[in-house]
Amino acid sequence: MMNLKNLQQPSAATLRAAEVGDFCLTRARCGMAKAWLRRCAAALVVLCFVSAAPLQAQEFRAAWADVFHNGMQSSSQVDTLVSLLAVGHYNAVVVQVVAYMDTGGSSHGAYWQSSILPWCSFTKTTFDPLGYLCQKAHAKGIEVHAWLGGSAGAMYRVSTTWPPSGNTNLASHPEWFIAPLANSEGGAPVLVDGNYDLDMGSPDAQDYIVSIVKELVTNYPIDGINWDDELNSAGYTAGFGYPAWSQANYAKSGLARYRINTGYVGTPSNTNTAWADYRRRFKNELMARVQAEMQSIKTNPRQPLRHTSAALAYSPVPTSCDFTTSVPYEYYCDWAGMLQHGWLDAVIPQTYSSSTFTSWADLEASCWQYNRQIFPGIGAYLNTDATNASEIAYTRSKGLKGNCIYSYAVPNSAGNSDWWTNAAANVYTNVVSTPPMPWRNPATATEGIVWGRVLDATSGLYVDDATVAVTGGPTVKTDGNGYYVATLVPATAGGTVHSTTASKTGLPSETFAYALALPGDIVRYDFALGATNPPTITRQPQKVTVLPGQAASMSVAATGVQVSSLLTQRQHLLRFRMRLGWLIQQVGNVGPTAHV
Repeated sequence: MMNLKNLQQPSAATLRAAEVGDFCLTRARCGMAKAWLRRCAAALVVLCFVSAAPLQAQEFRAAWADVFHNGMQSSSQVDTLVSLLAVGHYNAVVVQVVAYMDTGGSSHGAYWQSSILPWCSFTKTTFDPLGYLCQKAHAKGIEVHAWLGGSAGAMYRVSTTWPPSGNTNLASHPEWFIAPLANSEGGAPVLVDGNYDLDMGSPDAQDYIVSIVKELVTNYPIDGINWDDELNSAGYTAGFGYPAWSQANYAKSGLARYRINTGYVGTPSNTNTAWADYRRRFKNELMARVQAEMQSIKTNPRQPLRHTSAALAYSPVPTSCDFTTSVPYEYYCDWAGMLQHGWLDAVIPQTYSSSTFTSWADLEASCWQYNRQIFPGIGAYLNTDATNASEIAYTRSKGLKGNCIYSYAVPNSAGNSDWWTNAAANVYTNVVSTPPMPWRNPATATEGIVWGRVLDATSGLYVDDATVAVTGGPTVKTDGNGYYVATLVPATAGGTVHSTTASKTGLPSETFAYALALPGDIVRYDFALGATNPPTITRQPQKVTVLPGQAASMSVAATGVQVSSLLTQRQHLLRFRMRLGWLIQQVGNVGPTAHV
């Protein structure tokens, strides 16, 4: 998250202004004469904004809590974290649950009892940091958002040594890793900007990252997933995304996929436009898939979960709404596009420099929200309390619905904890909930998500780069695992039918003529291209009475190819909607299961 060498430090003038503001505010509280206050008016103009800006009825008031400081290393640290956030009237904590996927340092490893990643040194059979935090934070009305990844390698960062200690799975799959352009396809992982990183385009690496998210969402009552999406200039210049292994030895690297799907021969330069677009596509695939997977896990009691990214926001600030001119876009972090396509619910850009904070906020408010949300990231560790307060006031003045400070451990440049009481007294003077997500509420949403997988029924392999067209909605491509995610599909109350077709050159196409999109919800349709013996329903689901809050369980049987694939999740219930009276829609989103 924090990357000092790429941050613009506050100017001397900025620091002097903040110091004057602190001094003037202190004198004002002491009831000094009006004439003296007039002499301070210029210095107070920003600070007065704090009291002048209206209090938000709902606001995302969050702090990032990283693993390299106190926070979740013991139950007492968790108790203190929750207590201080509650004192400051905060309602969310974005807590780093994995910074590195190995055990190469005391802060490396999973801060939860994972069956996928090695545990960090503070996770014990007798102490589950994330589990304990969820319990304590929720009791105080504070949401818990699980933050994954870290600076330089973003969500792909694994370790600083090879092999990654404690992670036998990744150690046994060096083909899933990348190397700089100079070492591309050399047969071994190589450090990129000090880290060993997963290949952003490898379907195996994508599946591995998704499995971590699914474990968290399934096993813990978290309120969201937050990605650390920060690639540094050194990593970008070295060439981020080139494979460690050759295509001859591993035909599923990101570069191999690019060659196969486009016909490109050779190794493209790091600045090759089409290759850069594909690397953005790889990250977008992950964001879209995770959005779908998160929403599909209905057993999480905190649904709807918020999918967010702590996205980089390096200078220079764009001079227009054209995000393609920005450094984040160049560094494969198209967070404006992620919001525009509904792959993320919110972005928390790392706008840490006070010298550019308002410029970024202006563009965030006017250009890139796309009916989603942006919560500016505040570099509190660089700021005085007064500067923190003025930046929060500015986000409010622009209509932005919250912010997140970096960090809980260092909430101001003095490195002390007086920010929490200061915030409650002067900034967050009331207790509020986080803002709703109307696009996730069936009562207010006008769109839904249709997703699934595309299989080659002849070979039994999932199809990369297939086209899935939703009539009246988007046309999208499948990822390397055959997943497609069609977002922003128009949907009205009770559902809207969209004929949906999957196709791939050289294979027969398949169409679901009555694919249903539900407002604020997600529906899955899997395709089997070239199936010669399509499924036939041999036993229909039975009508059942379901009371609100109860789970619905129905059985259906079928014969033919890909029965287990096509008869999954809620797809069966959707197909029999008229026959069943659509009980699920009537009693709410209870997450029924269909048994084959």
